[in-house]
Amino acid sequence: TTPGVVLSGALLLGFLVLPGWSLAAGNTMLGVNLAYTVSQLLGVDAGEAGLTIHFGFWRLVGCSVVILPWITPWLAFRRAQFLNLLPLVFLVALPLVVHARLHHFAMDAKSTGQIFGGLGGSAAMQRDMQAMVEKQATALINATSWNSGYWLALLAALGISVLTLMRRVKT
Repeated sequence: TTPGVVLSGALLLGFLVLPGWSLAAGNTMLGVNLAYTVSQLLGVDAGEAGLTIHFGFWRLVGCSVVILPWITPWLAFRRAQFLNLLPLVFLVALPLVVHARLHHFAMDAKSTGQIFGGLGGSAAMQRDMQAMVEKQATALINATSWNSGYWLALLAALGISVLTLMRRVKT
């Protein structure tokens, strides 16, 4: 139907084209400002070489879930239309996963502060170092935001889910 096609197109636009997540961390320990599409965010890897984007497992899963509304009309099994609910589930779970990963990164930074503080110096200097690292880790988590791409994709996924459930109620 036309609403389904429009919502599916909006889902793809929000997921693949528009910036969906940003990190304005110019004043934190990273000192960078980043903006990613939702698709790129799934492929971000924080390694020794810095932040890199690659096409890995989670990015493949995300892209597969987002194209499901285009595929389900041609699937033959009886409950295929319920696959259209997966983009909504995926996009609702994504902020929880991203926050958990940032929290894990912050905890690693705090433990690094404890290590550096334990290398010597007075107890006051060690507490100051730990407090500084904790402040920077909190600032890093607070510097993130979800942008228009994410919100468009989430609203489109919600619309697709409503259309799917309305069709199911009528049948």
